[in-house]
Amino acid sequence: MPEKNATLLLHARLYDIADKLATVRARSVPAEGLFHYTNAAGLIGIVRDEAVWATDYRALNDSQEFRIGLECTDSVISRMKSEAPLDRHQKWLNVLSNMIGFWRSKRFRPFVASFSEKADQLSQWRAYSSQGAGYSLGFSSFAPNVAVISDEGETPFPNPGLHVALLKCTYDSTKFCEVLQKDLEELLVAADRWSDSVRDEVVAVEFATAAGRHITFSIPQLKHEAFREEEEWRLVAYPEDIPTDLVQYRVSTRGLLPYVLVRLSPHKQRLDINRLIVGPTQSDRGMAFATEFMEQKGYKDVSVTHSRAPYSTTLY
Repeated sequence: MPEKNATLLLHARLYDIADKLATVRARSVPAEGLFHYTNAAGLIGIVRDEAVWATDYRALNDSQEFRIGLECTDSVISRMKSEAPLDRHQKWLNVLSNMIGFWRSKRFRPFVASFSEKADQLSQWRAYSSQGAGYSLGFSSFAPNVAVISDEGETPFPNPGLHVALLKCTYDSTKFCEVLQKDLEELLVAADRWSDSVRDEVVAVEFATAAGRHITFSIPQLKHEAFREEEEWRLVAYPEDIPTDLVQYRVSTRGLLPYVLVRLSPHKQRLDINRLIVGPTQSDRGMAFATEFMEQKGYKDVSVTHSRAPYSTTLY
């Protein structure tokens, strides 16, 4: 087989494995859906734009979590290099290390929007929704990467210029490292099967590129143990190019915050919202306003209920 053809097959095979590993790790959305805690401005923006604001990872509450994931990645690759039975495997892993070093300094800039399996959790009302005066918005499904065939033809992907994935978080760094090493070993074995058909330096680049792609979407899944009760899922978006005009800025109590807009449904399709829970510090009048808002925006079938979490302050 000509080397060009073999390289194309190698590339396809490695990316197929990386995508399947990510799919298995992400799993499917729970039957009850996922919930996004936000304030009134966030609710209006999500419904209006059919999108969420994914915030630059450097502004997240747990400032150490990405550092822990990167350190874990470094230790896994170092251990694999020291245990590699073949010289070519060590070379391929060295290429991966160098690629990650460059990527970390120049291109590692994930943007994150957070969701939870918990629909009505007091700690999240306090932390993420204007001290309980916000909303928990429930989604039954997500389609940030789906293009739709309509009478006018295929519409654009919802998020051009972004690589987007929905990922379930893990809170055990030891287990995270074990799974990551297993994944990288699977990619390494798959690449090795093509070593007789493709030049070593080409295999090294193809392996490192596919493994690096997998790593970029693995690291944001790791969170500190202290956040376990949130049962978080993350919508992670990577711009294809940095810098990019996709990055916008909003005002916060901490100054400017960079974010990207991530659309949650195909073009001109409404969001799969199944519930709206009104925060515990809002009164019955706040419930009425939220119901009116959702009906006005075409979500008459969405269940609007009041939080059952105990909280002391009443608004209105």
